[in-house]
Amino acid sequence: MKKYLLYFILSIVPFLFMFSGSGMDSAGFVNIVIIFAQHISIYIIALIIVLPFKPNTPFLVAIALDFPLFYLLHILQIKFNNLHDNGLGILVYIFSLFGLGLGLLIAGIIYKKMQLRSNMLKSFLTATFIPLVGFIINYIVMCNTLAYCGCLSFLK
Repeated sequence: MKKYLLYFILSIVPFLFMFSGSGMDSAGFVNIVIIFAQHISIYIIALIIVLPFKPNTPFLVAIALDFPLFYLLHILQIKFNNLHDNGLGILVYIFSLFGLGLGLLIAGIIYKKMQLRSNMLKSFLTATFIPLVGFIINYIVMCNTLAYCGCLSFLK
């Protein structure tokens, strides 16, 4: 039970950093509640995907760190390619979360088949790099079909 509490605490930390300096009025509070519900729903869906595999704590910590890390990669890609995000950039990120979810499913299967419950480092790395591969593959597909992403849009 403690590992799931740690998972949800780690999932709330990026949200707190996002809104640490924002002003608070009644309309702002409603917006923050709505954004928090959207933010936490991604983590709940990820937990539902891996829950049948009975993940250990490092596996869950890696999943909780995946989302801010991959969002940071998305932001760095926009900045590196000197792109002006007109609102479509977030769609590329959101649609690429399907690849991350598929990567989580594959990571859970590998975690279960290889019996990584006792090996903390391997379970952490499995939950980090396999979803990363799924995210990047889906991100490249989105960049070549949905939006222009600079150097990642090589099919256009």
